[in-house]
Amino acid sequence: MLAKYTGVITSFESRDLLKALTAHRGIATVPIAGKYRAIDFPLSYMKNAGIRNIHILTGKNCRSLRNHLDVAKSWGLNRKNGGLTIHNGDVESDTELLVENFDDLLKSKDEMIVIAPTYMIANIDLDKAMEFHELSEADITVIYKNIPDPSENFLGCDILEFNEKNHLTRACANFLPKKNQNISMEVFLIKRSLLMA
Repeated sequence: MLAKYTGVITSFESRDLLKALTAHRGIATVPIAGKYRAIDFPLSYMKNAGIRNIHILTGKNCRSLRNHLDVAKSWGLNRKNGGLTIHNGDVESDTELLVENFDDLLKSKDEMIVIAPTYMIANIDLDKAMEFHELSEADITVIYKNIPDPSENFLGCDILEFNEKNHLTRACANFLPKKNQNISMEVFLIKRSLLMA
């Protein structure tokens, strides 16, 4: 890995599918296997890839998220410069909150940004994705998983179609469980200069 990366974790999501579990908390803090929360997955793969500057975008009601992160002590991300920063606001989308906080991202000297949601639970080897992104010299890299036999679990997720050069040609929502679908993990690697343009 040649470039340095800043992580951005978005915790804006639809709570419709997990009504009982998300009545008083966001999906980011839904418990998984006891002490873990959904947000721990992107935090883990970002930290394991050496990312030391992570921004979390969340809505205005984020008390349970702040309590869980406990000022980033357990992640080793509590530092004066960089570390873990939580941005919250009374906005409709993560895009609005990202634009509102561009100044914080501009302070970073990191060349690349990784954007990941909290509702896609996965164990991602981000080091390999970073290496691929840099070697390909692509503007944007999206991480996806090919599902040979999709079930109803992936309904509503984005399906990606690629040409022979591995360039994205189409993205659409999955409404029918067809075989061999490329399901987007909604994890993107992008040059900071392009994101800020």
